[in-house]
Amino acid sequence: EVTACQLSQRVPSTTEFIAAVRRLLDAAPQAMRRTVFLASDDIHAVQAFQEAFPADEPVELCLRSAVRRSDGGVRADGVDNEVHRSACEARDAADALVDALCLSRCQELVCIDSNLAIFAAVMNPNLQLHALNDILPEGWQEAATNCAFGAIHAVYRVAYKPMV
Repeated sequence: EVTACQLSQRVPSTTEFIAAVRRLLDAAPQAMRRTVFLASDDIHAVQAFQEAFPADEPVELCLRSAVRRSDGGVRADGVDNEVHRSACEARDAADALVDALCLSRCQELVCIDSNLAIFAAVMNPNLQLHALNDILPEGWQEAATNCAFGAIHAVYRVAYKPMV
C-alpha cells in the first residue's frame, strides 16, 4: 500500500536509503558533526541502520526507542502490516509529531513521499530534501548491462503508468 502512495509507484529498499545517507556523509565537511536521525516504523530498517552505523563508528545514529514499529508483510485480513494501518493510539500520533519535529531540525532529509517529510520541509524551508522517488533503483542500468540473460530490453518492454 505504501507503494501505491508513492509518485514513482516504488518504495526504495533500506539499502538504498543507507547508500543515500552514506553519500551525504561522504560529501559533508570532515569537521561537521556526523549524526543520522532515523524516523521509521519499520523494525527491519532500524536493524539495518544499526548494523550500517554501529555505535563504535564516528557516525552517531539517533532514533527513538519507544516508538511502535512493525515487521512489514501483510496481515491475515489482507492489509499491509504497518503501524498506521493498525488501531492507533494518541501515543502513535505523538510519536509521529515528535519524529516530524526532529526531522525538521535536520539539515538534510533522505525520504520518500510522506506527510512527515512534507511537514518537516514546511517547518524548515532550509531543509535539503533528497527524495528517493526514481522509478528504478540507483544503479539499475549497470545491473541490467551485467545481467546474465543478456540484453533485457530485447525481451521486455518497460511500461510506466503511474497510479495504475
